[in-house]
Amino acid sequence: MEEGETQIDTLKRELIEETGYSIKNIRKFDEVHSYVYSKTYGYIECEAYVHIAEFDELVTEPIEKDHTVLWVNPEEYMGKMCRPWQNYILQEFIERRNEFKV
Repeated sequence: MEEGETQIDTLKRELIEETGYSIKNIRKFDEVHSYVYSKTYGYIECEAYVHIAEFDELVTEPIEKDHTVLWVNPEEYMGKMCRPWQNYILQEFIERRNEFKV
């Protein structure tokens, strides 16, 4: 999050930077706090604010060219995420996705 941004402002900005798409129908899903080890800084607190949204429209070319939008089956990625909290969120999504009609 940049100075003065809300979680939603950050989410919208990051999605445009990484994918070029705006989003709509944003709903908060969960929030996770954990610690991640960094060779440079040691243990740092990681705060993840997880939302569910729909892609709206392509508004620009992505700034971060190394990012690709990829549609996947969530079950296929269980246990394959980089961080334990990501696997936790994915499992929670699989169990609760009907609440969000995704």
